[in-house]
Amino acid sequence: MRAFSRTSKSSVIFLAAATCVVLAGAIAAFAVPATQVFRSTNSPVTFTGVCCSLWGESVSITEPKAVTAVLVTFNTDYQATAEGNVGISLNGGSCNIFFGSNRLPEFNLGTGGNGPFGNVNYQWVINPSDDLKVGKNTFELCGGGSEGDSSTIVLGFNTLAVQISK
Repeated sequence: MRAFSRTSKSSVIFLAAATCVVLAGAIAAFAVPATQVFRSTNSPVTFTGVCCSLWGESVSITEPKAVTAVLVTFNTDYQATAEGNVGISLNGGSCNIFFGSNRLPEFNLGTGGNGPFGNVNYQWVINPSDDLKVGKNTFELCGGGSEGDSSTIVLGFNTLAVQISK
């Protein structure tokens, strides 16, 4: 009975160790390179003015020789004194608010980051025909108010991410 007990303990320990290795490998397979994700958990950032200005948040991805579409996702807590627009600048180009949804509804129950925040999510598909190139491509958030120079947008916690579509 003792021999069986030792064999069983050894088998259980081996099986537990093998399971941990497999799980660690699976988790690592889902890891995203740091250049593909921007996450802001800092104090709110305020932008005032008409669309479109760069917001200083960007992500990059390296396209293979066969350029394929990419998926850019942006979600944020926000306040806006008037309706605004959100878009993407691809590789330092002009702000493009026509890659997909772009409307930022007015949500102004506080000022300067005080009071409650609304939240919005955007997901854009950028195709090779939108001027993606082989190698590094950079996507920078841009936007602004659609109601004039006094429109103010406050971004709270937010995440910007890019991935090659499969």
